[in-house]
Amino acid sequence: MPQAQSYFEKLEFPTDLSESVEQLIFDGDCQVYFECCPHRDGEGDQFDVSDLDDLNHLPNPKRVIGAEWLTPEHRALLRSRGIELIE
Repeated sequence: MPQAQSYFEKLEFPTDLSESVEQLIFDGDCQVYFECCPHRDGEGDQFDVSDLDDLNHLPNPKRVIGAEWLTPEHRALLRSRGIELIE
């Protein structure tokens, strides 16, 4: 759904809120995936994590849930930052 994807890509996330983010969840059942692709069957790579560049905007992440969906390199980077990985 291009309209939903465009909405989420342009969504402003206030800096003061980013300081309170302690947990990231990579779960295909999250509502945001359905909003962007209502007919998604869980297959395909459109929501695969390709990089963690935006992690620099989150100063206090403590854990990632759904880490099994990340590449070994991404998991190693998160561990090196002291972030707990939960699969």
